[in-house]
Amino acid sequence: MCNDHPHRTDGGKDITVQQAVDAAFEKTFSGKRTYVTALETDRYDYKDIWESLRDPEKRLIRGSEIPMKAKSAPPEGSQTWGKQYVRPWSGITQSLQLHLRVLAPEGHGKKHYHQNEAMLYIIEGEGYEIHDGQEYKWEAGDLAIIRGGTVHRHFSADPEKLCKGLIIKPKGICQFLHLLYQGFAEDYPSERCNVNSEWTPNELWTDKKQLYHAGDLLDAISHRENAQKERVKERV
Repeated sequence: MCNDHPHRTDGGKDITVQQAVDAAFEKTFSGKRTYVTALETDRYDYKDIWESLRDPEKRLIRGSEIPMKAKSAPPEGSQTWGKQYVRPWSGITQSLQLHLRVLAPEGHGKKHYHQNEAMLYIIEGEGYEIHDGQEYKWEAGDLAIIRGGTVHRHFSADPEKLCKGLIIKPKGICQFLHLLYQGFAEDYPSERCNVNSEWTPNELWTDKKQLYHAGDLLDAISHRENAQKERVKERV
């Protein structure tokens, strides 16, 4: 166990092991979540589903067009941000989920657990994980393996720069097989970013009312959507 990191964000407190079964924090969502999409068809050859899967619009996901969302309110100064690339209800894949996690300088996420395994590929920054009381340091280019059932939390250790990681997991398949055990030990931190209480990612983000930091990107998105509509008209 390491306690010598130069930029600890948990106050240097002693780490204690917390088993998932002891986690008392509960959270419910405002609406039902979809983990596996239904495979419904009236055709034996699944032709309609094949056509949907071959939709060229589902072959390339442009991350720059997906706004970042804060994990605590108000969004300015939130320690944790994220964006979803592949989710079950997007109709892209049943087997994998993929989302981006961004930690503000010296920020951290929720303490949670899930029965499915996951991988966190570090794109940018430096920080560490705490898995069942054990600390694991990482930096850009590293891959953190999150074992199923592990109580874990992600920490940024950089006092000036954000940390950015891509999380890949076969959650849909696990849930379909009734490997359902998951929950929060502690929710996302409500405290504002230590470095800057108004900190936000330097890219497209939303507070659910409007988009910010968009600039010419919104015009590009609008132009692309109009072009798609024109192509549909031509096919008809």
